[in-house]
Amino acid sequence: MDRTALPGIIFWVLFLPLAALELAKPDWYTGWTRADWISLGVAAGTLALAGITAWNVLVTQRVIGAEDRRHRQSLAPIVNTWWHKKRSGDYSLHIVNSGPGPALNVRVDGVVSYYEGREEYRHTIKFRWQVLSANLGNPQHRELDLHALPGTPQVESVVSIHARYVDMFGNEYSSLTTKGNFVWTRPPRLR
Repeated sequence: MDRTALPGIIFWVLFLPLAALELAKPDWYTGWTRADWISLGVAAGTLALAGITAWNVLVTQRVIGAEDRRHRQSLAPIVNTWWHKKRSGDYSLHIVNSGPGPALNVRVDGVVSYYEGREEYRHTIKFRWQVLSANLGNPQHRELDLHALPGTPQVESVVSIHARYVDMFGNEYSSLTTKGNFVWTRPPRLR
């Protein structure tokens, strides 16, 4: 339905019964003066404008909410993780925020494999940062030598790296890097 038709519809819904009442003139009806009809028209018009104003407020709130979500999406952090084996045989883990917004409360779990004798074992390493700043032309890059972390055995290979972090609006994201794969997960609905 066209929005411009709404005042006309309201006018006819209100005035048609009154016009029929004027034509029928039952016994209890005393008749209205021209001023009464004008007052009724002004009241009906005021009610119609109040309804249209309320509808406009609701539509405007939806538009503002959508624009706010778009703004939050444009500031999403994207934490990339990767590793490489140095010439010394040790692994180096790299973490960088390549997104436009800062990554807060970054928690990284890495799974590495190592051997004791002929048995392969898996070991989880954990570390965290409060903030990885946004990529503003020069992304903040962190590098960790895995052999330097306390309690880490001699690493034979890196299995996966899982980073969990939040943006400045409190939305939780995660990045999972496995051999040859990178999966970035954002929340289904932004706050």
